[in-house]
Amino acid sequence: MPVTVEDLLQRLGTLKKIREPYQPVWKQVTDYVLPRRSFWDLNATPGKKPTQKLFDGTALTELQLLVDGMLGNIVSAHLRWIKLTMEDRRQNEIPWVRDWLEEVENVLYAEFARSNFYEAMSEFFLDAASIGTGIMLVEDDLSSRRILFSTRHMKECYLAEGRYGTVDTLYREFFMSNRQADQTWGNKLSVARQERVKVDPFGRARFIHACFPFIYPFPRNF
Repeated sequence: MPVTVEDLLQRLGTLKKIREPYQPVWKQVTDYVLPRRSFWDLNATPGKKPTQKLFDGTALTELQLLVDGMLGNIVSAHLRWIKLTMEDRRQNEIPWVRDWLEEVENVLYAEFARSNFYEAMSEFFLDAASIGTGIMLVEDDLSSRRILFSTRHMKECYLAEGRYGTVDTLYREFFMSNRQADQTWGNKLSVARQERVKVDPFGRARFIHACFPFIYPFPRNF
């Protein structure tokens, strides 16, 4: 049977229960280490004042120092940090193969430079170095023909691991304006939502984005 909306909502509810014990810890970490990310209410009012629990900036300074070091030494915009190789190492010795790999590397550098990759990586490292998890969304910006990177706040994300301990499932619950939804999905929106775009373009609505392994609906004994 195909996956239904009800199935997705039920799975999201289960993931929320699994994540629930961790959120108070993350909230405490961001209160003292990354206060601008300390808003964990999904529908928080924009412009709300950050935490008032912070009396010493040492943790903030050290976190930024760590992130600057990671940016400068792992994904620096001023260094060549990508090195492509063939799985069969012997092929790396073939001159035209080396030239092709270097050409692909140059294409990647050019695309990263045209995009907001390095800015998004800064936010990604801040999350990863504070609460221990960073989540980046990668999209095509068709209007400007470039790749768009955005680091998502953990408050909207729910993860699950596969058999071998790697994350293979991500559910996001988030709000966006009706206008933004129209810009994202256009006529794929429901008729009711398309009407809301006309009546209240800046009103907000809740959306769920689910990424999970594809399971072909074969019978169990196929």
